[in-house]
Amino acid sequence: MSITSKQAEPELGEKSLAVRTKLIDRTAKCEEVARPGQAALAQEVVQTVDLPHQIYIDSAEGPYLIDMDGNRYIDLTGGFGPNVLGNKPEPGEVAMASQIKKGWHYGIPGDGQARLGELIKECAPAVDEVMFCNSGSEATMFAFRAARAVTGKSVVALFDGSYHGVHDYALVKADSKSDRSTPSSTTLGAGIPEEVSKELMMMLPYRDTNAYELIRKHKDNLALVVIEPVQSSNPRLDNQEFLQGLREVCTECEVLLIF
Repeated sequence: MSITSKQAEPELGEKSLAVRTKLIDRTAKCEEVARPGQAALAQEVVQTVDLPHQIYIDSAEGPYLIDMDGNRYIDLTGGFGPNVLGNKPEPGEVAMASQIKKGWHYGIPGDGQARLGELIKECAPAVDEVMFCNSGSEATMFAFRAARAVTGKSVVALFDGSYHGVHDYALVKADSKSDRSTPSSTTLGAGIPEEVSKELMMMLPYRDTNAYELIRKHKDNLALVVIEPVQSSNPRLDNQEFLQGLREVCTECEVLLIF
């Protein structure tokens, strides 16, 4: 959830409003830091708690986050994805401490990169080669480009409600005015040419077999279909049949598929 301090007060029930007011009262130190921070930083307040100011985390351990005011939160986002072992796992601390003694940024690859690549291949037999990127946005940007280069096609399809980064080709969503089963696409924010969403990107309905027919219909121009198997914004686990069907349709249509 992204909230800005300039947004209007949301419509809340009496109990929800009381909880929100209590949280505001309990995060005074965070608010004190947030005032100059919001003035200095060109970014929105980004958090999962609906408050008018940023919550600043002081420390984290296991499944918990502790803010500057000492409030403890259960971390349900896992660092928005990467903290699969929880916060500050001991094996990670030991490995990082060992590496810091040897240096932490070489530019030229270190030996650990090759060893990690081999380990990933062992864990994921379908993987032939591994490429390390600086961010998830960079990874999907390279993937989109590679798919277009290999296939000679230009259109990439995403599923409504998905998140694949912050580059122009990922910041596309279904137009709320369109039919959910056959959604048209529009850009997610200013600064992205509308042509990107209308000519180079395509939206598909998540967990809806109409997606299969849309892939078949547009297969001649479709370079790639990208999907979060379990969407971060809609974490349902009852989609195995849909994913298997998607795999079969993409194979049938000779369209690349990325999970």
